Amino acid sequence: MEWTTLFDIALGAILINNFILAQFLGICPFMGVSKKMDTAVGMGFAVIFVMGLAAALCYPVNQLLEKLEPGEEGRKHVFLGRDMLKANIGMHVMRQGKEAYYALLDAGENWYELYKECDFLLTKEKELKFVITPLDGKHVQTKVITLSGESDNGAPFTRYHMEMKMNAPNQVCIKVTDLGFGDFFEAGGSVWEESFQVS
Repeated sequence: MEWTTLFDIALGAILINNFILAQFLGICPFMGVSKKMDTAVGMGFAVIFVMGLAAALCYPVNQLLEKLEPGEEGRKHVFLGRDMLKANIGMHVMRQGKEAYYALLDAGENWYELYKECDFLLTKEKELKFVITPLDGKHVQTKVITLSGESDNGAPFTRYHMEMKMNAPNQVCIKVTDLGFGDFFEAGGSVWEESFQVS
């Protein structure tokens, strides 16, 4: 083994993989210097005891935190400020012939930073159904917005563009624009603007 390899190992053990520095950066007994053998031995045992105890206590906590997935118990521990959205907002859509949930606005984000835009197709039923799910999963609400006043152009589908943002901590504003359906069915140019409250 070359001396450069040994040097890399030693340097990594001292600065990168140093157990003491990783757990307690700047611990006094570790950084202390003594000319007396008795004092040095005592400080060495003190470091071994403290680091052993710290490792024994930190290990089960780390194991527990690794098991907390976002979809399971981790959802119970979300810290929300007064400027953060308190519920998830999404829609149930059809993707490849199967019903799926499409997330629009996520809880835990600052309401004044939230913005979402997307395109979608609607059939003859001109309704948008938004699902509002609080973090505890209880009292799920559904808000329905009807795109009324649109003339029927005979198209089996119509493409729409939607913009969603929040004007207040509990007010969602939606703007929907008719984009037609390709070159066969021109866009009607209709625009709908609605808003609803999020409790």
